[in-house]
Amino acid sequence: MKYIKFFILFGILASFSANALLEVNIIKSKEDSFPIVIAPFEMIGNFQEDVDLAKIIRENLNRSGQFDAKSTNQLTTGPIDFDFYLKHKKDAIVFGKIRQISSNVNHAEIYIYDVLTQKPLYVNKLAFTNGALRKTAHALSDVIYYALLGQKGSFNTRLSFVTVSNKKNNGKRTYRLKISDWDGKNEQTIIKSLYPILSPAWSADQRKIAYVSFKNNRSDVFVKYVFQETLPQKLPKFDGIASSPSWHPDGKNIALTLSKNGNKDIYLYNFES
Repeated sequence: MKYIKFFILFGILASFSANALLEVNIIKSKEDSFPIVIAPFEMIGNFQEDVDLAKIIRENLNRSGQFDAKSTNQLTTGPIDFDFYLKHKKDAIVFGKIRQISSNVNHAEIYIYDVLTQKPLYVNKLAFTNGALRKTAHALSDVIYYALLGQKGSFNTRLSFVTVSNKKNNGKRTYRLKISDWDGKNEQTIIKSLYPILSPAWSADQRKIAYVSFKNNRSDVFVKYVFQETLPQKLPKFDGIASSPSWHPDGKNIALTLSKNGNKDIYLYNFES
């Protein structure tokens, strides 16, 4: 059996907790996993980031439970030794190049070959700017996932979670709304508050987060534009207890639960009306 460790960061609203790490173990037989090889990506140009794309891609795919991805130390720059990979029972090989085009524009070239037929399954080029190598690795993971399984991946997405810490001198709690890459890397705090924060929810375009805050001594729903230096937008004051915000895919509407007189109902708020 193959033993895969999948890590998800999340916040626990407890007085003793500042950060928490949840470890989910996925057990999957080797027979059900897609055996592939991820070769190192050839770096052409000057890159400031120290990022191992092949390692990130391999870990992403293995965490999904659908792949048995292995690494090789050799660049694939010449003819592919398909007989070698066939002998070692690999179904596909992935390799590519990261090429600097200009001072701020780069191209990620990816090649996916079927070992049995010795034919390319997928060949493409992605453009990205400086400082986005890790994000590019997640995007390439989604490309591989779809090319080999025919299903959309979720590697190029983000997590949102809440942590709580206590000050030793007065025992007051500090709540932090944080975001990270899907693998827990690139953690950032976007909201810091002395009041409880609950139910963070990403919009489909991953630019906004809705959440519940008790900042005004009542439950209110706020919307934070994650990558803009703006204050959170508070939704109008509703009668009852507001909770559980959830975005419509169009990003223009948000559903939330309102509890009035002991009854819970779902309401839809439109940002353009």
